[in-house]
Amino acid sequence: MRAFEVPAYGIRGALLGLGAAWREVRARGADGVDAASRAALGEALACTALLAGALGLRATVSLQVRRHGAPGLLFAECTEAGTLRGLVRPGDGLADAVLALTIERAGQRQQAQVPFERDGVAAALAAHFARSENLPTQWRIALDDERAAAILVQQSSAPEDEAGAALALAALGDAALHESAEALLGQVFGDADVRLYPERPLRFACSCSRERVLAALRGIDPAELEGAPGAALEVACECCGARYAVEPAALSAGPADERHQRAP
Repeated sequence: MRAFEVPAYGIRGALLGLGAAWREVRARGADGVDAASRAALGEALACTALLAGALGLRATVSLQVRRHGAPGLLFAECTEAGTLRGLVRPGDGLADAVLALTIERAGQRQQAQVPFERDGVAAALAAHFARSENLPTQWRIALDDERAAAILVQQSSAPEDEAGAALALAALGDAALHESAEALLGQVFGDADVRLYPERPLRFACSCSRERVLAALRGIDPAELEGAPGAALEVACECCGARYAVEPAALSAGPADERHQRAP
């Protein structure tokens, strides 16, 4: 991941190249789904990573696509620590869904609800930034089951020659996205002065925890929880496969009581 700026064009952006991290997310979060669903997860993961990268990895960016009253269909996250996770559920497509974009930075949480575009996550986010934040946003993403490469360009001002960069970005082939950062940016911005920031590594890691599992379960009507009365519930994280056994007493206890019960 490398962030960049082009001051003459009022542009900020990021470059992304993923290999092992993408394969790990795909293996854990897209096991057994069709190729279109895997591609949707890859696109979502690239978008969250690029947005976090454009912010200098000083924010955690996540997105979720879901229908009202139904479990999430697609989830992706890139944290400020440079960790990635995600999952996609098999279903009958993502039409008529809503995309929730969340950015957490310096203790502040921003969330936007975005109508999901049939052209995918990148198109939905581009429409949102243009409409709601007056921030023209362009993406080019290339991915398969082994690797992913992408570029994000966001334009905060509108100089006369902005169209040149837009056309160059649209004309990029997939192979160009796998070239060096300097070569790729040279194709897009020509001789313009580009400030290219140091590379930041990204890796798969999951932020699930027993505390998060308990918080989620406490928000569910007990009648809806599956399991024999009085028996422990077993919860598996869909992003990493970690399993948590939760006793009924833990659900009725507050966080302080839970810590007391677990103390040696």
